[in-house]
Amino acid sequence: AFAQAYHDLKHLTGLEPQAVAHDLHPGYLSTQWAQCQPLPCVPVQHHHAHLAACAAEHGLRTPFTGVAYDGLGLGDDGTLWGGEILVGDLTDYRRAGRFATAPLPGGEAAVRHPSRMALGYLYGAESLGSPRPFRWLTDDFTERLDPAEVSTVRTMVRRGINTPRASSAGRLFDAAASLLGLADTVSYEGEAAQALESAAGDEHARPLALHIVLSGGMWVYDTSPTLTDLLERRATGEPTSRLAAAFHLTVAIATAELVGRAVADGAPRTVCLAGGCFVNRRLLTEVRRRLRAQGLRVLVPSAVPVGDGGISYGQAAIATARLTKG
Repeated sequence: AFAQAYHDLKHLTGLEPQAVAHDLHPGYLSTQWAQCQPLPCVPVQHHHAHLAACAAEHGLRTPFTGVAYDGLGLGDDGTLWGGEILVGDLTDYRRAGRFATAPLPGGEAAVRHPSRMALGYLYGAESLGSPRPFRWLTDDFTERLDPAEVSTVRTMVRRGINTPRASSAGRLFDAAASLLGLADTVSYEGEAAQALESAAGDEHARPLALHIVLSGGMWVYDTSPTLTDLLERRATGEPTSRLAAAFHLTVAIATAELVGRAVADGAPRTVCLAGGCFVNRRLLTEVRRRLRAQGLRVLVPSAVPVGDGGISYGQAAIATARLTKG
């Protein structure tokens, strides 16, 4: 069906493609199809494509700072990304900041089981100087799960068996939703995050703890203090709705700090926001408000989908810019 649609579009438009852009991930059918075509290939990193879609929609031709938050995308270093601060333009970029990494127990299975993602953070969050939550804080959570699964996941994380690491904002939302008892399993990606957003509603809250550190030449949001504080405040009886709101607020504050430090280091003052996490209206509103408070120009897609529906547009914008530049 895809090949027929491609043929029909060429026939209807009378256009013959001169190049084909595709994602970096070699396992995607679209990547495999692109590499089989008798055309020059332009590989495009997933989050760069998200941000390029936003920049191109707004006619931006100058460098920008980008915040790309989603589930997962293959990074140019071969690891999984998803909570990224990039600095670049339509032809190139560099990574200026990110979320701390955590293992995905079972790989893609962790996407369907937020409880596994929560266990991944509890047992294997990237060590950035902050301690992981103490066991007495996690017992209420782990004791409501299948003991066999908890033991298996703990072993997988400890031994590094089928636990690829990711710096994903989307997976952090999944973990928080599970820790708050909102979603342990889901039928589609983003369901847990939607439950978390719904629980937050219009609730006012004070932020959770957070820590920004410099690691490997970039600014990193250390998520362990945030999840520890989430569990501590839940243990005191603070309402789930208020904790969900506090989590959104904390991620927004962390984002503003990551961007602020990148800008202080010389990054552009125009900021593009993109990625599926920004379908979350509360997150988008909180992030945009805090960035504007720093005097930054904030751009968000509107005609082009903010999530993966806009990826192909971003890929095309990048391929065009690179081919034009030569």
